[in-house]
Amino acid sequence: MTPRAWIGRSATASAPWSEALEQAGWEASALPLIRHREFELEEDGVAALGALDRFGWVFFASARGVRLLLRRLSERHGAAFAWPPALRAAAVGPATAAALRAAGVEPALTGDSGGAKLATAFLAAEPDPDQELLLIAASNGRPELRQTLEAAGHPVTVIELYESLACEGPQPAPGEPVLLFSPSGARSLALRVDDPAAHPVWAVGPTTAAAARSLGFAVAGALSRPEPAALHELLPS
Repeated sequence: MTPRAWIGRSATASAPWSEALEQAGWEASALPLIRHREFELEEDGVAALGALDRFGWVFFASARGVRLLLRRLSERHGAAFAWPPALRAAAVGPATAAALRAAGVEPALTGDSGGAKLATAFLAAEPDPDQELLLIAASNGRPELRQTLEAAGHPVTVIELYESLACEGPQPAPGEPVLLFSPSGARSLALRVDDPAAHPVWAVGPTTAAAARSLGFAVAGALSRPEPAALHELLPS
């Protein structure tokens, strides 16, 4: 019997991942888990985008935040916008770092296991406690990154560009792996299934893996990089 797996994204976004699985002899189905609602910028957000050079660092809590911020900056400044050379970017994980590089911005710091550890790594390397920081995040995202930075005395301006919401959909059969891309996806799946322990998951990144474990899922594997070609690392030989 052909093994079956689920891709925790929309049909369009799942396509390259499904293709990689099908080439490896699996049946793959899209499993949309979350939807996103974008926000209009409030006054302090508009002011921050107009004065990026006042910040020493900008922290990105997700790849979606990278794409949305750069889109807002392009809408505001048009073709004349260029990333400020003195503004350093920090990414919460490899997928977020990849989104920055795709936009031509090389992250100065990349985390590998969540916001708190990213903040800790930053604090160990950055001696100036008065430096202003900018954080791009979802309104219902995890608070550890901001809390750790503020606890160390850094002034943090937060721009919340969107929120992640659980959506309804099919329930995978027990034993069929689900590929998860974010902690919010893990939380949505937990709302959809009766017993998380009966549903093995593959995680894109250690932050998603940790979130899935905390919800009771059995993490069967985690991708070393956020690319469909890396799926071969998870598949039984």
